[in-house]
Amino acid sequence: MKKIPLWMRLPLMNWFGLVAGALMLLLPFLGPWWSATVGTGAMDLALSPYEGRIQA
Repeated sequence: MKKIPLWMRLPLMNWFGLVAGALMLLLPFLGPWWSATVGTGAMDLALSPYEGRIQA
């Protein structure tokens, strides 16, 4: 069996799949994506597709 050099294997990789896989692992732990605050802490709203938080 002939060993294929790394520089020849790189174009065969699914680069979009690698990026999407990394994002799937990271995004749930990065915290809220959107946040809004009323006053100086009177009400806080933090949302993401994975969690929601309302603090009054």
